[in-house]
Amino acid sequence: MAAASEKSITEEEVFMAIGSLKNGKAPRMDGLTKEFVIAFWPSLKTMILDVCNEIWRDQKMPYSFKLGKIKLIPKLDVPKQIEDWRPITMMSIIYKNICQDLCHET
Repeated sequence: MAAASEKSITEEEVFMAIGSLKNGKAPRMDGLTKEFVIAFWPSLKTMILDVCNEIWRDQKMPYSFKLGKIKLIPKLDVPKQIEDWRPITMMSIIYKNICQDLCHET
């Protein structure tokens, strides 16, 4: 485990994690979608890679990354009771989709 944590996460690993996400998902709590991150990858890659490697190195996720916002999505055109709604949790794309996937691969 110690040797694995000394190795940095690569740009390719992060980009593959992003690429493995489903298209057309709702923006996360940080407002970012997979499509946005891929479209602006040349500008975002250094920042995202630095964040992922800091989390990996320190083995500590910032508290704000763990926070989620619950949103209710109607199942019907005119919802009338609680069962007519589906809750989803919106979280940071870095936590929910990138770092979580990368950390589970090891």
